[in-house]
Amino acid sequence: MTQPDKERQGGISDAVEVYDANGDEVTDELGIIQTSSYEINLNTTRRGDVNSGANYKTTVDGVAQYNTSLSIEAPDLKPLKLLGNYEEDTEEDTWTIEFPKRHPYNQYVRQRVVGDSSDDNQVNQFEGVKFDRAEINIEQEAPVTIDMDGMALDWEQLSNYSISPSSDDSDVLEWLEVWVEINGEEVGSIETASIIYDRDAESKRGVEKKDEGDIRNPSEIRERMKDFDVDLVVEITDNTAFEAFVEDYTSGSKSVQDENRDGVEVAIRSRRAETGDFVVEDVVFPDLDGELADNAEDRTVSLSGFGLQAHIEGEL
Repeated sequence: MTQPDKERQGGISDAVEVYDANGDEVTDELGIIQTSSYEINLNTTRRGDVNSGANYKTTVDGVAQYNTSLSIEAPDLKPLKLLGNYEEDTEEDTWTIEFPKRHPYNQYVRQRVVGDSSDDNQVNQFEGVKFDRAEINIEQEAPVTIDMDGMALDWEQLSNYSISPSSDDSDVLEWLEVWVEINGEEVGSIETASIIYDRDAESKRGVEKKDEGDIRNPSEIRERMKDFDVDLVVEITDNTAFEAFVEDYTSGSKSVQDENRDGVEVAIRSRRAETGDFVVEDVVFPDLDGELADNAEDRTVSLSGFGLQAHIEGEL
């Protein structure tokens, strides 16, 4: 039988490992890693010269940008500690994640992109990775997905480096019972929910000298303002609580044009307290949509807004 001269490479030989800011491997804590991407951008531009005619004379490298991402089905919300400060209170049996002004630099994200043994491996190593964006998506009877984007201070390709595939056997997080609280009052069950936390970071480097032939690696990753965007489709379970929220939110002389609108606290909570609850503070909903139906469909309302701060809390 004739064998092909070449075989196309696929994901069955890929592998990923992640080390946090303390240098501890946390791959097995992330759950199921669906995808992990990489992008190497040297930001090279062309330079012309008045004496070079129609041809460019040279190229110049800008500040390099090393992007990487993780898309996971998580057993809980703890993977978001890659973007923040994780603390445990053993006396209260609780854990929290706060999102600080400056995100931590995680030590490594390594991706095996060629080979499946230590003899012929090619591994992308991102060093000093700062994750600056996370998107949490929740749907009824579906695993919760967390997408995290980040960038690194340095990148290199390792040869003959072995990555042992994760042996984690934890369950993915299925929030089959998750509800929304507004100012502490439960108003409904989640149909779909999306929370996006974004710092829109960029690679930065000054005019400091680099050695001949070296890439202009960033000297730091700088974050911008905190953006917390919330999009919810809620099946109303408590008319009284929701109507009180709507009345309080829209009553009086408040208007978007002439007065600051008071924010509310929105908590997305699970019946499984150990998985963690996402709490967004000072949320404003500029857009509130509802629908009346002539059938037995559940009453839903769509809420789209943004908050000023957030944290995650759970039980040990």
